[in-house]
Amino acid sequence: MSFNNKKYISINGLDAYEKSQKKYENRKKMISLITDIIENENIKYVEISDETRYYLKESDDKATSKVNNNFIDYRMYEAYIDSNKVNKNNRMFTCCERKLIAEALKENKNENRKKIISLIIDKIENENIKYVETSDGTRYYFEEDDAKATLKENKNENRKKIISLITDKIENENIKYVETSDETRYYFEGPDAKATLKENKNENRNFIKLTIAMKPCELCRRAIKYTKIKENIHISINRPKKISSLKENNLGEMDELAEEIFNSKRK
Repeated sequence: MSFNNKKYISINGLDAYEKSQKKYENRKKMISLITDIIENENIKYVEISDETRYYLKESDDKATSKVNNNFIDYRMYEAYIDSNKVNKNNRMFTCCERKLIAEALKENKNENRKKIISLIIDKIENENIKYVETSDGTRYYFEEDDAKATLKENKNENRKKIISLITDKIENENIKYVETSDETRYYFEGPDAKATLKENKNENRNFIKLTIAMKPCELCRRAIKYTKIKENIHISINRPKKISSLKENNLGEMDELAEEIFNSKRK
C-alpha cells in the first residue's frame, strides 16, 4: 500500500490467532524477519491493530451516508471474545486490505489531529484568547490570577507553558474537542474535524493505492466501499484476476457474531 508518500506491506492471515504456542511463536518470528528485511527500504509491516474494522453490511440508503459507525473494531472483538468465552474467528480481521486501510485511517487521524492542534495554537498566540477548555471540562487560563496560580513566571512564558500543557493533554488523552474563550470549538474526529480543516484550507487530499494478490473478498469490498464514501479517501486497487473466496455460510456466521458485538456496545 502507498499512502501519504509512505509504503506499507501486510500478509493475509500471518498474524492470525493460533492455539498452538509453537505455531504462534513461529509466525511472530516470521513477522520479525519480514520487518527486519523491509525496514531499510522504508516500508512498514502492518499487523492486525486494535483499529482494524469489520464492517456490517448496510442498506443502500445508509451506505451513502457520511456517518461512519456501522462497524466493530478488533479491540471490541477481543474484549467480547474474552468476556463471553466465544471461539475466536480471526478470519474476520486477517485480510491484508483491511489491516492496511486501518493503518491509513490511523495515520490520517493523527495528521488531522496535528493540524487542528496547530490551528488552536495559532489562534491562542495571535488572538486575545483568555482560556481554553477541553472536552473533559478542564479549563486553562492564560491571564491574571488563574494562570499565575499555576505558573508563577512572566506572562509570555506562562502562555507558552500552558500551550504545552494543553498540547500534551490533547496528544495523550481522549480529548474530543477544544473550545476557546471566544466559543470557537475545534473537534479532532469525525465530520466536524473535516469541516474545520476544509474551512481553514488544510484538508487532506488522501489517496490509498492498494496492490493486492487477488480480488477482495466481500468483507474487504465493504471496507473499501465505506472508506471511500464515509472517510472521503480515494482508493485505487491493482490486482490480478484471481478471486479471494469466502464461503457464504462462513460470512453469515461472522456477520452474526459482529452484530452481537455491535449491539452489545449499544446497550
